[in-house]
Amino acid sequence: MNLVHKAAESSLGLFSQSFIDAYLTLITSHGADMTATSAAGYTPLHWAALFGSHCVAHWLCRQLTAEDVNRGQPNQPNRTPLAEAAYGLDDLIQREPHSRRIRSYKITIGVLLRAGAVPCIARMPTATQRQQHRHRQLVLAECTTVLGELSGAVMWAINAALSPQHDHSMLLARLLPLAPHHDGAHPYPSPSNMAFAPHMSIAWKIGAFLYEPSAAVVTIDEYLIGESPLRRRVRAAVGHFVESAATQTSSNREVVGGMASVGGVMVTVPPLQCFAVREGASVRRVGLREVVHRARMDEAARHGVEEGAINKGFNEHLGDQDCQFSWQQLGRIDRQTGLFVSLGIE
Repeated sequence: MNLVHKAAESSLGLFSQSFIDAYLTLITSHGADMTATSAAGYTPLHWAALFGSHCVAHWLCRQLTAEDVNRGQPNQPNRTPLAEAAYGLDDLIQREPHSRRIRSYKITIGVLLRAGAVPCIARMPTATQRQQHRHRQLVLAECTTVLGELSGAVMWAINAALSPQHDHSMLLARLLPLAPHHDGAHPYPSPSNMAFAPHMSIAWKIGAFLYEPSAAVVTIDEYLIGESPLRRRVRAAVGHFVESAATQTSSNREVVGGMASVGGVMVTVPPLQCFAVREGASVRRVGLREVVHRARMDEAARHGVEEGAINKGFNEHLGDQDCQFSWQQLGRIDRQTGLFVSLGIE
């Protein structure tokens, strides 16, 4: 074993993530091998998983390839880091069901799943032995948690990208009515204060120069660490939503939806629906929530998470009927031609 193994064995929640990041960066920059194996075939990530060292696992997963994250032992290919974490969690639950370290193991499993270890679930036995069956169920429970919390990460990503536009447009909306300007045709009357309602829309359009699409990508990548179909789909969907929200709307209210007066009647306006689903000759519009939930449903079905375990909404179950589409059907409506254009998300 080397120093990276030792860090995985001895940290055990005693140090912060920033300290672990700095320490591991230091020792690996001076030659410590993050993929070295012990005499028993354990890599540092195996060791971190077995001991529930989630901070070490988090750092390693950001540096390693998907192959390393999902690597088994030389003579036991199914003894992956995910399997080791499940073993450690199950063993601790059986011995000390109220141990505080249970949470560390659950976080470690979540980190591995977010890093692309989900395919390893298929390599775990389903019902051959009672203990191994428990391991699989423990992992599936954490997989459900990871997928459920993805909606929060998506909201953080959108806010990170659009907050500069939102904040500056709010400031401009207060300043524009105070700016002297000219009304009417030539010869213009003397300058007067701006008093027309569209100043909110003007401020939002000016603020569009400041939105940061890269911030959304960074936020998604902080949550979904490893490369996977789920990450590709969510990144593409969030990217399209952010661009549409910043450049094709007239206000933040149009982005988030809410209550609006239509003909004197208050109605609920849905959030921005910038996606389109082609169904034969017809097209229906859907929002980002439906697209992200489709990605989560596919991931859940692929790896055996119980159907219906993932809620579409943030606080309540809103139904999955409008999420029934294939990725080949998903696109957008071109604003100039009115025609359906595929987004090419697969």
